[in-house]
Amino acid sequence: GVLIATGGSLAAWELRTEPPVPCKVLAKHLQDPAMHGQLGFEVAPWSLRLWHGQVDEHFARLTVPLFEVVRPLPGAVPWLRFARRRCSVHAALAMTPTGTWELLSLLEDGGL
Repeated sequence: GVLIATGGSLAAWELRTEPPVPCKVLAKHLQDPAMHGQLGFEVAPWSLRLWHGQVDEHFARLTVPLFEVVRPLPGAVPWLRFARRRCSVHAALAMTPTGTWELLSLLEDGGL
């Protein structure tokens, strides 16, 4: 019981914290319609909250599991939705001399 309550509290705190700037830059790229075409699905915006990796003042390496929100019966039961994990992406970002973050590489890992 205590472990579940503690885990739930930590998860709630993490979901309310602001993601680092490199995550925001990656989110902008993932919300681009051209990226939806390349991936084959529209990324659920909350997927970025599940990022992990390393971020320092000059470089960031991020891994993000990407989810899609699926509506199995949109005509019969429009309120029914579930999240389906589609893939993960590995991103490398670097701080430019002008002080902005630049995406260096973005690799899709289809193996779940």
